[in-house]
Amino acid sequence: MDLRWTRQLVATCLFAAINLSLGITNISWADDVVTPVDGVETAVVGASESTTAPEEFRLVSESNPLFADEPNDATTLGRRFWAAPRWERRTGNDGAFPLDGDLNGVSIGWRTRNAEALFLSFEGVIMGGGFDLTTGNKSDYDEWQIEGLLGYTYVNEDENLFLTPYLGFRYREAENFLPAPSNLDVIQEAWSLPLGVRADLLLTEDIAIGIDARMQIKTSDEQDVQGPGFSVLDSASTQLTYRIAAPFTIRLTNNTELELRPHYEWDRFDSGSGSRETRIDEYGGQVTFILRY
Repeated sequence: MDLRWTRQLVATCLFAAINLSLGITNISWADDVVTPVDGVETAVVGASESTTAPEEFRLVSESNPLFADEPNDATTLGRRFWAAPRWERRTGNDGAFPLDGDLNGVSIGWRTRNAEALFLSFEGVIMGGGFDLTTGNKSDYDEWQIEGLLGYTYVNEDENLFLTPYLGFRYREAENFLPAPSNLDVIQEAWSLPLGVRADLLLTEDIAIGIDARMQIKTSDEQDVQGPGFSVLDSASTQLTYRIAAPFTIRLTNNTELELRPHYEWDRFDSGSGSRETRIDEYGGQVTFILRY
């Protein structure tokens, strides 16, 4: 996969989504427009619509908005940008070798989420850190990922519970360099299709608790292991992973919120050749500073 093409595609989708969310909800169709003639009163009607009041103008053909015309004021809803420091501890095993490492980074994103309207979210994450090696050294690990989600938000009659089922994509690229005596460089590229649901309950007007649970179908996972004088490409078959988060949101002002978001993710890599199996537990969290607009 050409990474330049991938970044350009995601940026284009984000730009288009923001314009839609800001956007135009009324469309004038060609058969809805009638040009007045001097001295004759004209009605504006659709091709399949009749009127009993020809002396009045009527707009009968309006498009349904993809997103809410105005963002909802309830906590956890509305259009927003955010930035969040993120940290993770990852443990597990790569075959017979134990895995134990700490990562730190930042999450930057945008989303629109309103009651009885489409949900759209984009998030980019950059992280770095290292894993303990049996030699006593640490590896040098870097990772970035991009995620896009699309869904719909339902609300209960009391308007204090919001439920958003969604699906989407996630792309993750990572590089793990193992210093001497190993001198190995492992580069990983993985595509996943998340399928999940987020629910938020308003305890008060300014405080909400929630849960965000998903399955992730990993459609592609490739690792290129490079060493002195050799390179081995290892691919995994389609796999299922999962992730769960528990957001806790506090309204600070009319235009700002603070979200505490602990999470757990179970990841895996099963070699298509059957020679290698990796299991990783990811425990982490982030403190999200949200700007509503």
